[in-house]
Amino acid sequence: MIDKCYFYIYFTLINHNLDNNKKILKISSINRFIRKILRLIIMARTHARSKRKYTSKKYKHFRKKRKRELSRPTINPVIGPEKRKKQRTLGGNFKLRLFSTQEINVTDISTNKTSRLRILGFESNAASKDLNRRHVLTKGAIVETELGNVIVTSRPGQHGILNGVLLG
Repeated sequence: MIDKCYFYIYFTLINHNLDNNKKILKISSINRFIRKILRLIIMARTHARSKRKYTSKKYKHFRKKRKRELSRPTINPVIGPEKRKKQRTLGGNFKLRLFSTQEINVTDISTNKTSRLRILGFESNAASKDLNRRHVLTKGAIVETELGNVIVTSRPGQHGILNGVLLG
């Protein structure tokens, strides 16, 4: 079927800092790695229960997939120019998605005052090593502002705004 097809995949070698940073990989048939990538891009993500039990036995199929069980791709908010999107959800409701921002609403617990401050830098994200490396702002991430370090208390990918509480 796909005997004589060739796939050209361009890899950018960021780690090596080479001048000629693009290489062409010629593949005569789709191998497992390419199939996994295609599945991640094409296949629908779901919140349905697993196909298998903890004993690795398969559950019986008793119904087909439901639209309400579909999930959307994750939003990874970062520090950058303000970008948010309004998205319709099930039941006609709306969710605000925050893709990037440079400001945060900071509440100082001692004075009980809230102010909008500029984010100076990213400190850490304890949720995941990968999110920490990519400087993704999720609930629990620590950012640096003019007043000091702030912990994020809102869910920016769900709420569309970045709120935080001053540490120390």
